[in-house]
Amino acid sequence: MVSEVSEEKLKTFRIMGLFGFIKKKKNADFQINEDDRIWVEETINFLISGFGLPNKNSELISFSEKYFPNTLSNNKVNAENIIKDLSDMLELDATKISFEIYTDIRDIQNVPYEIDGVPLDTYTEKTGNEYKIYIANSLNTGRLLSRLIREFSYIKLCENELRFHIEDNFLYITAVYLGFGTILSQNFFDTGYSTDAFWETR
Repeated sequence: MVSEVSEEKLKTFRIMGLFGFIKKKKNADFQINEDDRIWVEETINFLISGFGLPNKNSELISFSEKYFPNTLSNNKVNAENIIKDLSDMLELDATKISFEIYTDIRDIQNVPYEIDGVPLDTYTEKTGNEYKIYIANSLNTGRLLSRLIREFSYIKLCENELRFHIEDNFLYITAVYLGFGTILSQNFFDTGYSTDAFWETR
């Protein structure tokens, strides 16, 4: 049974390019080595032990009114409504989850900058049984959605009292396991984009 479930999930991971682990280029050839395969299988078995086997009849979550009624009831997508919808889907207590929008140099117009590495788009602070998500003001819709899915995967793991190392690849696989593979694959390479006169930010 476990190998059967894992095989289904591996199909989603191939789409996302999580084997290998994250591909550097959009058009890079899909590659997998034995260490990657073993790591993913062990991660899936860990998630099965913590969450149980997923319902094979359930469909993957899509960014639609069926799954995001609060988010899509407004003309503009915002963090508050995404948080409400994700809390409902993952059966989490929304009253324990707060958020704060922060600004950084990316929000200052006409100021060129260079980021070495990955920018801090979101971060979740856990205090006792409560969580506070810090969200960069500069995130566009796709990036905001995928990053909040990542943070909620972390919260779900904490609420299920699973011991784990906070690491992006592990959290993304958890999100796929929870049904968010389609959304993540659609926004996987989306890091945000904006222009202002002569300046361009990616």
